[in-house]
Amino acid sequence: MSLIFYIFFIFATLSYIFECQDTIPYQVSSNVYQIEETQAIIYKSFTKNKWRYSLYDQNGAIQATYVIEGLQDLAKSYYFIEQNNHLYLYTDNQPNYQLIDLNLLTNNGSGYLTSGVIQNANNPCSSGGMIRKYGTYYFLICSTPLFYLQEVSLSALQQTTQKYPYTVYTLSQSYLMFDSSLLVYKNNLFTNLSNVSSAGYILVDLQFDIFLQDLKLCKGLLDINSKTFSCSKIVDLHANNEQSVLISKVFQSNGVYQLQCLTSFQINTFQFFKMNLIFGRDQNVGRFNVYNAMTLDLINRVGSSITNQAVQLEFIQYGYNLYTAKNCQYTALYNPNTNNVQISQAFSNLPDNYMLVNPPFYNFNFQQGSTIFLSQGSNRFLYNINQIYQMCSNTQYIQLDSTCGSSCPVTAFIDNSTKKCYCDKNTIILDKSSCTCQKNYYIQNTNQCKICTPYCQNCVSQNSCQSCQSGFNLQADGTCKCNDGTYLNKNQCLSCFEGFSLFSNTCQEQYLHYNSDIFTQSRINQAKDQIQSSSEASLAGTTILSSIQNIISQSSFGILTNSLICQKLSFLILIDVPIPAQIYQPLTAMKDQFPTNQFKMLNYFEPLLSKDQNQYQNARYEIVGISFNILQTCGQSTIIFGICIFIFGTFYILIKYIKSGRVLSIVVLIYQKLFSGFLIQFFQLISTMFVIGVNQQLKQFFFDINGSLPIGLQINLTKKSNNQYDFVQLNKEKILNGAVYNDKIRRNFMIIYLFFESFLIPTLYIQFSFTWKITSTVCIALQFFELSIITLYMPFESKLSNGYFIVNNFLWLGLYIQYLIINIICKKPDINNYSKELDILSYSALITIQIVILQQSAYIIIALLVELYEYIKLKRQKKQNSFTINKSNNNIDSSFTQHNDISSLKINKNLMQQKLKLSYYEREMVQQKQFNSLVSNQVWVRIQPRNKDTKNNIL
Repeated sequence: MSLIFYIFFIFATLSYIFECQDTIPYQVSSNVYQIEETQAIIYKSFTKNKWRYSLYDQNGAIQATYVIEGLQDLAKSYYFIEQNNHLYLYTDNQPNYQLIDLNLLTNNGSGYLTSGVIQNANNPCSSGGMIRKYGTYYFLICSTPLFYLQEVSLSALQQTTQKYPYTVYTLSQSYLMFDSSLLVYKNNLFTNLSNVSSAGYILVDLQFDIFLQDLKLCKGLLDINSKTFSCSKIVDLHANNEQSVLISKVFQSNGVYQLQCLTSFQINTFQFFKMNLIFGRDQNVGRFNVYNAMTLDLINRVGSSITNQAVQLEFIQYGYNLYTAKNCQYTALYNPNTNNVQISQAFSNLPDNYMLVNPPFYNFNFQQGSTIFLSQGSNRFLYNINQIYQMCSNTQYIQLDSTCGSSCPVTAFIDNSTKKCYCDKNTIILDKSSCTCQKNYYIQNTNQCKICTPYCQNCVSQNSCQSCQSGFNLQADGTCKCNDGTYLNKNQCLSCFEGFSLFSNTCQEQYLHYNSDIFTQSRINQAKDQIQSSSEASLAGTTILSSIQNIISQSSFGILTNSLICQKLSFLILIDVPIPAQIYQPLTAMKDQFPTNQFKMLNYFEPLLSKDQNQYQNARYEIVGISFNILQTCGQSTIIFGICIFIFGTFYILIKYIKSGRVLSIVVLIYQKLFSGFLIQFFQLISTMFVIGVNQQLKQFFFDINGSLPIGLQINLTKKSNNQYDFVQLNKEKILNGAVYNDKIRRNFMIIYLFFESFLIPTLYIQFSFTWKITSTVCIALQFFELSIITLYMPFESKLSNGYFIVNNFLWLGLYIQYLIINIICKKPDINNYSKELDILSYSALITIQIVILQQSAYIIIALLVELYEYIKLKRQKKQNSFTINKSNNNIDSSFTQHNDISSLKINKNLMQQKLKLSYYEREMVQQKQFNSLVSNQVWVRIQPRNKDTKNNIL
């Protein structure tokens, strides 16, 4: 019983193996659909009546087969593959898709086949509705009514409101064309096309951009910048219809050596030449002409005449071997010395009952290596072409040049099943008896060629690349990667379209490109240079002027406000709406002035952080420097915070414990004039950076991309010192920045200002950048509220400071309103109808941005001039009234030490304010010092309960 079981098990296993791996020749009952991305084909078995998914090698031999249970019949179908290895199959002009999860299918999983319909609720489609993907673009093609949708993702395609009318469309697996208005080809959108008739374009060769344009051979000329597709050369084949077009595939001819003589050294060298050729039959003269595939230039043809035949499907090709239904095989040999092609007829006794299944255009018939899809009568087969065209006797071998010989070259292999000599699949044939490795391969032993690392052109071993293919850069580890700014797509390094930037190997739309009458690229570059120069000058000027202002004034917030201005401008980039290039590019030109991008050299956490772009939400966040990793966003801020804490703590200890009055006064002077203003501003700015970093970190932590909870830091140094200088009071002066002290809102205005600028606005932009309506509207409301507080309360003693903050907030309010209107226009489907309005708004916004950048430096310069004027004026007044001032000082001392009447304190306080012309903080220090003296000498003051102003009058 057990023996029978084992026999049955072995039989079942063998049956499964043979069921799941087809062998060539194999009869099919459908077209053969080639899936180039996975090196596979999909076809329907004639005998099993089931659809199959088979993987093939470079020669086309089937390596593995998987039965696709439940797949509906495919008729003139197309496919596209998503990044998760999901294969979408669409039949032409049908809305239903069949989705195959290739990972599940090839791992024998279940549930690999599903079906459905992708629709757009905003644009209903009565018939049609097929989805096509070309590069990074998705299209929904509706036949009733006639329109198509275009977007950069499937989800966006289902939601878009913009649709485009068309009359006729032409498509294949590799290109799509609507009328004569749009050609989608090689991940580019060409909108400037040559006028064509109803015959349209038909792709002949993808590598050399050869098309049939109105049944004439066209060498395509692709101008990506101007989005123009034209023909650099046209060859008229004089065909009456598509069925009468008789052309070959582009092929590489066999070649010969060319002798080169280096006369200076008298050295003879040989160089091997091949030529990429294409045959085309001129129907007027009934002759096959040969053309250079690079240029479509006619090449002289000598030798045998190709038998006259005009049946499209009877022209079969394998490399430089051409087979016709007239029992003939021809070979093409290019001679660079004479610049002609030698046509040789090899045999005249070949079978003549094989034909192509489909017209000989690009990707219409499956052919890989020696495996080809052919028909024999009414039957269709996957054949090995060497098996059906036996050309030599049983005692001979088919040589490398398709002649017959008694043995194969020593560098060649022998296929005993077909009696054919062949080189390694990765070689080229230098002559009739020699094989050598082609580019991107190296010789491992006598006959075998092994591949170099991907995209390597020349190597001596697998891990030792010497040069890369065009478009790739050689890396330090010996690998080849795409040049900066390009991405890999189907073994090609491609650039993104205008308005898009490369992020994580995908093109993301960054700015809007429309038909502007004013903003040419040169004007945009000019605006970008102006904004960049202004921001750099403003940063440098503000730093220098703020240092001077810190020495001569108690008010110093230039560095802080300038940095917050730059950071707020950076937030405009984060909004998920493509704004016009004339605004986007100048804003990105300021990226080095954004606080999140400054002092990057101090981020000592950088070596520990990932360089992957996935650390950023998208390309906009990468430009601004806001990462999901808080150490990447705030690493340098952490270091600067540590430096500030060290300096802050050092001066705190020195001022607290130094006993020498002279040394103490010098230390206090150095701290007040050189360090305190900078430390306070950097502390305030660092808190903003931490709010930004924490918000972005929490966005990823809670919602993958969303969330908002800030982190705050508070430091209190309240312990009293026995010195005459109060360290807390020294810093308090810089924190208040000249605010009016006798009102709570005025006194705390800088805290309110930082709450708006450092917390509310950054949080709003980071958490809601995907909803431009909410972000823009709330920002306008916040800015208006902040402007109202400043205008109503006038928080500073200086009218100039009040004026600066009013103007600054008014400018930001205007900029936010303009930005909202620009976003509204940019979301309109017919944006080119609003180009004039958009140009005007862009000009206005650029002028506003320029003023916002430069206003801080202008304010500091004016403030310094005012301080200088007040200083000179005070010196003159003191010189004229020195006697009055000395007398006032004596009266003040006497009133604080001898009188106990609270009214006397009030009178002398008013006298001090009027006569001494001291700043508020100096007056406060004097009062505090004298009050402490009264307390220490036990001079008590009785406070009258009915006088509510007593406390304020004293303090």
